[in-house]
Amino acid sequence: MSAEEDYYDLLTRELSMLSSSYFEDNPVPTCQVISGSGYGWYIDAADKNMVRVPRGSEVVVVQETPDKKGKILVRADYRYLWIHEKEVIELGFN
Repeated sequence: MSAEEDYYDLLTRELSMLSSSYFEDNPVPTCQVISGSGYGWYIDAADKNMVRVPRGSEVVVVQETPDKKGKILVRADYRYLWIHEKEVIELGFN
C-alpha cells in the first residue's frame, strides 16, 4: 500500500465516524408549520410585540420544552416567535 492509499483510507474512516456521530447527536429536523389558515398573532421574542404571521408558514422549533404558558420558541421568516405548542404541526419529510 502506498502512502496515498493509507491517507485515503484514514480520511475515509475519519469522515465516516464524524458524519455518523454528527447525525446521531443532531437529528435532521422535519418540516413543521403553524396550523390553521388565515393569519395569527404571536409574540416576537426579540421585540416583545405582537406580530401578524400567516398560518401555514414553515417554522423550525428552537426550544422544544414549553414555558409555563405552554409556548415554545420557533424560528419563522426572519424572526423568533413564541407559539403555543399545539399550534405547531409536524409534517415530516417531503
